Amino acid sequence: METSVAQTQHAEMPPQPIAAPTAKVRLAENERVVFVEESEPNQYLKVVASGEVDEVMLDALSDYVRRQKKRLGIGTVN
Repeated sequence: METSVAQTQHAEMPPQPIAAPTAKVRLAENERVVFVEESEPNQYLKVVASGEVDEVMLDALSDYVRRQKKRLGIGTVN
């Protein structure tokens, strides 16, 4: 049985590590990342905004944090 060059090269190559799948979300036009906090590798919070960050947006973000703290049973809930 004859061995092809491709089979010989494949047999000599060390196994390659399998990379973890990465999902990238593309920013829409006029969006920008305004905040990133990484607590551990592969565990982070990223806030994306479009337009100016105003009082309405800050109130919405504050409400989100309040709901998450309540869900997790941590911190003071007002």
